[in-house]
Amino acid sequence: MPTIRERTHRQDFEVMMDAHHFSIRESRLFDSSYLAANSYSERWLYKGMIVAKDTSTNKFVPYSASAAYGTGSDTALGVNIETLEMTYGDIGIAPMWHGKVREAYAFVYGGARGTIPAAVKTSLDDVEWI
Repeated sequence: MPTIRERTHRQDFEVMMDAHHFSIRESRLFDSSYLAANSYSERWLYKGMIVAKDTSTNKFVPYSASAAYGTGSDTALGVNIETLEMTYGDIGIAPMWHGKVREAYAFVYGGARGTIPAAVKTSLDDVEWI
C-alpha cells in the first residue's frame, strides 16, 4: 500500500517485491544537480527511478536513452530503492541490480511510472519485472 509523504505530498510506492532476496551495487554519490526542484525549492530522489553512472564523474545519474546526463548515462545500472531529499547536495545511494521489481512503480526520470523501455530491461537482465 502506498503512503503519502508529508513533506513532498507525493505517494511513495514500495518498488521491491521481495525485501529479503536482492543485491545492490556499491554505494556512490548521486548527482543531485540533475533533479528538478519542486515548488518548495527541494530536490527529491524517489524510489523506482532507473539510474546509470556518469563515467566522467563516477556519480550515479538518472538513466537517459540519449545520454543526456553525461557519458554512460545511456546504460541502466539499477533501480533506486530509497526516497531521499537531495536539496543540500549529493547523497550516496546503492541501487538494486538483482531482485524483483514492481514495474508499475518503476520509472525513467521525466517519464511516467510503469513505462520501462526495452533497453533498460535488457541492461538489467538480473531484475525480474513483475
